[in-house]
Amino acid sequence: MVLRIDEYERIDRMTMVAERRRDSILHEIDRYRVEFSQRLRRAVDEAEDVEFNVIAPQGDSDARRIANDPRTHEDAAIEGRA
Repeated sequence: MVLRIDEYERIDRMTMVAERRRDSILHEIDRYRVEFSQRLRRAVDEAEDVEFNVIAPQGDSDARRIANDPRTHEDAAIEGRA
């Protein structure tokens, strides 16, 4: 019986080490996921904040006028100018 107790204690220690490794790995995965989601959120915010200019083809004065109109393109389309 004494010999068996030593085996059980050894197995118990090995199990505890394996559980600590698993917990550490799960912690790192959670940390990575949080950092990744924060980086992704910042990238989306930056992409949404970028301004752009509408470039009209050369020789198309109506398109140039609409592109430079400070109102939205939807407003110009409603008035029949787009």
